[in-house]
Amino acid sequence: MSDVEEEDIHFAASRAAGPAAATTTTTTLAKVVKASAYNPRTVAWKDGVDVPYAFLCDAFADVSNVSGRLESVLRMAHCFWTIIEITPKDLLPALYLTLNKLAPDQEGIELGVGDAILTKAVADACSKTVAFVKEQYTKLGDLAEVAQNSKSGQKMLIQPKPLSIAKVFATLKSIATASGKDVQKFRSDKITVLLREAKGVEVNFAVRALQGKMRMGLAEQSVLMSLAYALFFHQATKENPKAVHDMSLEALQARLNEVGDGLRRVYHEVPSLDTLVPQFLKDGLDALKPGVITITPTVAVKPMLAHPTNGIAQVFERFDERAFTCEYKYDGERAQIHYKKGTPTFIFSRNSENNTSKYPDLIRILPEIVSQSVESFIMDTEVVAVDPDGKLCSFQVLQHRARKDVKESDVTVPVCLYAFDLLYLNGEPLLHKSLTQRRDSLMKSGLFTVIPKKFQFVTHLDSTDTAQIEEFFAKSIEDGCEGLMVKTLDDDAAYVPSKRSHSWLKVKKDYLEGAVDTLDLVPIGAYFGKGKRTGCFGGFLLACYDRDKEEYQSICKIGTGFSDEALVTLTEQLKARTAPGALAYYRYDTKDTPDVWFVESLVWEVKAADLSISPRHFAAFGKAADGKGIALRFPRFIRVREDKAPTDATDAEQVASMYKMQSLAIAKK
Repeated sequence: MSDVEEEDIHFAASRAAGPAAATTTTTTLAKVVKASAYNPRTVAWKDGVDVPYAFLCDAFADVSNVSGRLESVLRMAHCFWTIIEITPKDLLPALYLTLNKLAPDQEGIELGVGDAILTKAVADACSKTVAFVKEQYTKLGDLAEVAQNSKSGQKMLIQPKPLSIAKVFATLKSIATASGKDVQKFRSDKITVLLREAKGVEVNFAVRALQGKMRMGLAEQSVLMSLAYALFFHQATKENPKAVHDMSLEALQARLNEVGDGLRRVYHEVPSLDTLVPQFLKDGLDALKPGVITITPTVAVKPMLAHPTNGIAQVFERFDERAFTCEYKYDGERAQIHYKKGTPTFIFSRNSENNTSKYPDLIRILPEIVSQSVESFIMDTEVVAVDPDGKLCSFQVLQHRARKDVKESDVTVPVCLYAFDLLYLNGEPLLHKSLTQRRDSLMKSGLFTVIPKKFQFVTHLDSTDTAQIEEFFAKSIEDGCEGLMVKTLDDDAAYVPSKRSHSWLKVKKDYLEGAVDTLDLVPIGAYFGKGKRTGCFGGFLLACYDRDKEEYQSICKIGTGFSDEALVTLTEQLKARTAPGALAYYRYDTKDTPDVWFVESLVWEVKAADLSISPRHFAAFGKAADGKGIALRFPRFIRVREDKAPTDATDAEQVASMYKMQSLAIAKK
């Protein structure tokens, strides 16, 4: 997650006031709230009646037409507030439609509608030919705009019943969960009917939802803040409509920050709107009080993340006098184990994907690991491929294992589970305890038993001796790891879900070789190969992801690091994801226009010599230099990141941060 998304909601206020503004005293947000309307929107439907889809789409259009993030958040907050006041049962589907989701991430429910099906459905719904729709799509680069334009002049003998939020959400979910031999026809028919019933701007946002790109500039964290403010407005004005107006700017700002922080905290600990929204509607803001909503087995917790550093010396600069530990940074896959005696055990990835069926061998050995006194736990671990002798293998070896529905008899890539943190034990959340306390519960309590080559605790060193740490780092590389994770033990040592914390630092071999970090990038286009690469793609246009703008920004062209076999495989994978032209949310220089465009689908890990300011690429545009972006110099393909979705790629804020860190390192030399 980007550093921007980790900021408190007074982010907008701080930026408006300039970098010197103190976030604890800034009242820009409170001023904007006081200047806006305090009442829910005027609506044309009665209490309890399904909320019209048009109402939500009008709010989407409002948000799309304003440039300020703060204003966008508040406009969406007023929309949610209105729904809470009049038809609270529609709050949950309204939130999912705004986030362009259908269920919690761990359920893995996605629409998966291809451009071919969607293009045909648009043609059928708008009484146009497929050829016409394709032509317009190539011309405009936006299928949602093509659909709305094509539908605007259409006349219908019988006007359909207005769409509701509940109906649209139910339709999208039925499309996503459909299965069977006639599933494609079922989906196509459902989409066509939905688009026929949609009117005006509804058509546009329905197509965006089906494509999986709302493109409103309203990322997940902003939607959460909108919900927090809506709950606050609802509760604050219930007894006194002028309550917000009567509060001082300082008191209002403090309360807005409090509810924003509180809602974000509980969502990262329990990232399930299915669980949270009913609790919010029942208890209001009281649901945000510590202990009311807590982590629980079966609901994947957002993982804590680390900041990169340039070496051991920077670790001492960051941590100063604080005690810390060094752990091996394994070259594997993050795995969060959820156990509750008498119920199925779950293994979730760093993206909350349910990976349980990928590791039947780990599920089988868990009863041997867990003592009888353990009733439940949530454990943070790394799954690493190992050879028969228990020697660590690279992540590429782990990738040879099938991703789901694996039979243990078919396992050819053995793995070992390395445990490094404990988030929950026997009904008690441990997030707010120090790492020392959490690690004692994990490693010293006798509750978990080591099984060599199958389940082990992370190899670690508690030391402040530079020579010892350097030696430990070298040993980690020798043993097949990427480097070290360095973490505070007692001071500022809580586990903070979804936070890229400076209490956790990573020191990788790559950093010491000169590269700031590897990046996870998305191929958005390709160039035809020549010579021995004829018949395959020979080069690619890569992009990072800007979460705020919901767009992919070009960062480099790449053609090295690929084996001949890899190029053949990647070419076949990407040919199935071609697009008729540059998509509306791609930002690039026309001089770099590729021979073939792709719908974003893959994430590649890429290493580069360094980052540089570029007048031609758009990564982190304007964040490091006015009117310019950041580019990679001498990029090299490392591997495919199958554990990441395109929206999990390195984001614009991280690119800017990496460039700044590189600049500081150069300045010190």
